[in-house]
Amino acid sequence: MNALLAAALLLITGSHAPRIALLDLSPRADASMPAFRVVRESLRDELRAKGFDVVLTQETYDSLRRHDDIADYYIDISDAAHDAAPEPVSVNVGTRGAGVEVGAVTGVASAQVRLFDGRTLDLIHSYDLEHHSSGLAPTAIGTGSRGFFASIFIAPIFERAQMRNAARAVARDAARRIAIDLARP
Repeated sequence: MNALLAAALLLITGSHAPRIALLDLSPRADASMPAFRVVRESLRDELRAKGFDVVLTQETYDSLRRHDDIADYYIDISDAAHDAAPEPVSVNVGTRGAGVEVGAVTGVASAQVRLFDGRTLDLIHSYDLEHHSSGLAPTAIGTGSRGFFASIFIAPIFERAQMRNAARAVARDAARRIAIDLARP
């Protein structure tokens, strides 16, 4: 809907949607590459949904020059990280030959997102964001008999999903704040 409104505004006014370039990860940044990718791609999608013209670039902040005509604004994502937060709550359910452990699984994601003016490269705003995502999931499964028992710990599969959800929430929050700072709905 917002993209449709942006297209209508473009036709009526002849002006274009602000172009935002999402910068690549600086080699000096302290960031997890998987977390960076999830936040960057989700931020691109969220900003496009708000009517911005968003491009991914291989440029880093250090490689930009003042008055480059790549974009109206640049976004640098640094210190992106995600992790699983241990939850001490779990319940074991089993029968004679098999069992399942169900527990709370939490993912945490954080990032520093910096918004720069495209012409002057002046910092407009910096956002330090963190989000948590939790849910119940099987954390281990096991089977056995009197003389044999085997158990597989499967929590990391579900922790990864929660970490991705938390990273997407960081991107949603960043897009909302950037849209407000650039006066877009």
